[in-house]
Amino acid sequence: MLSMLIIALVVACFSDIAFAGEWEQKADMLTGRVLFGIGILDNNEIYTVGGTGNGFLMSQITEVFNIKENKWRKISNLNVARYAHSVESVNGKIYAIGGINNANFWMNTIEEYDPIADKWSFKKNIPSGFGFGATTSIDGKIYVIGGWSNFVSSNQLLVYDPVNDNWDKKKNLPANNDSGSACAINGKIYFMGGSDIGGGGMAPVTTVWEYDIKSDTWAKKTNMPIARAGHCLVASKGKIYAIGGWSLIGALDIVHIYDPVIDKWLEEEIKMTTPRTWFGSVVLKTGEVVITGGSKNFDGWAFPPQNLLNLTEIFTPEGNNFGVTSRDKLPTTWGNLKSY
Repeated sequence: MLSMLIIALVVACFSDIAFAGEWEQKADMLTGRVLFGIGILDNNEIYTVGGTGNGFLMSQITEVFNIKENKWRKISNLNVARYAHSVESVNGKIYAIGGINNANFWMNTIEEYDPIADKWSFKKNIPSGFGFGATTSIDGKIYVIGGWSNFVSSNQLLVYDPVNDNWDKKKNLPANNDSGSACAINGKIYFMGGSDIGGGGMAPVTTVWEYDIKSDTWAKKTNMPIARAGHCLVASKGKIYAIGGWSLIGALDIVHIYDPVIDKWLEEEIKMTTPRTWFGSVVLKTGEVVITGGSKNFDGWAFPPQNLLNLTEIFTPEGNNFGVTSRDKLPTTWGNLKSY
């Protein structure tokens, strides 16, 4: 009788538990692409902007994913086709920044999208054109880090103020880098991975840098577990997620998790459903991570064409740990179990 009661209690607890690392598939992006930009507005609509489908022809396409309706739709195209650019969303607008054009030259233009007018318009030019840079936004401003310009990797740190439509220069990244990724959390900016050779992350690195906005200083942090470029970096629920990308061992299907408070990479790894590089990722207001597009190729260039991805997936990160919460009254030794 006692053994049956114990079993019943365990089953009841497990009925409220799901395995970490599960990805929920959503509607496919309409146009499979790599090296596009991605942004999200407050209404949880996700914008995929520009990119390329074959490594040569750049795209002006902009598509929007409505997460509630699980539907994609096309909206007005960019004024100028571009790839390897960056996209950020600030104050209800979408910004497409820099990139490389159909003549294979790096661009110094920035376009602003107004979702109410369904229109792209040019804003003040970037001080120096770039492609393969990293951007993130914090306190209503957009930070541009590194990139590839004049056939070399850059260490620039530029700040764009959309309200005043002007650019400012801050302290340079301590090392030249392109093809890295950045995100903001706890009032600081983290820049990870990429390459110091130029033009698409030819030699990925493990480096992690933290930028303090108030003091305008950079600090070296604990390296990533694996070198990667062409990956995505997002912050959710107090942690930073380094997703996919590629390294010298090939395209990656691994997510590593970093705790910025203690400067430590967690031992747990999250497996993706497929290797993915040069894709897009955003975080919903509720904390879920959305990824879409990209390529399964080793270096991210979509040859042959069937390696292009339009697959869209959502992953729900953990709270503060990977164990079962205290209300479950169960030990936390499962590692990959979580409570909803």
